[in-house]
Amino acid sequence: KSIMFSRRWIWVHHITNADRRNDIIREARERNLSGYLKAGYPGVVAIEGPYSSCEDFCVWIKGNKSRPGGFGRNWGHHVRGQIEFNEN
Repeated sequence: KSIMFSRRWIWVHHITNADRRNDIIREARERNLSGYLKAGYPGVVAIEGPYSSCEDFCVWIKGNKSRPGGFGRNWGHHVRGQIEFNEN
């Protein structure tokens, strides 16, 4: 049985930089994800869409340094956790 749809709530220490906010939105759109971003202290990113796209986004935001332009530099340590909801 494969998971088709996923929803993630990711909370981070803060999201204050406008460029980072724009990067988060761009990355989510590139993966056909919808959601919500709450900037400030604390920051919250809620995404939903195809399971594999959510997985890829979470790897990216947590600091996948192997991807050019990823958030790996000085960002991954800000991610405090996530909650995952999946539907078949």
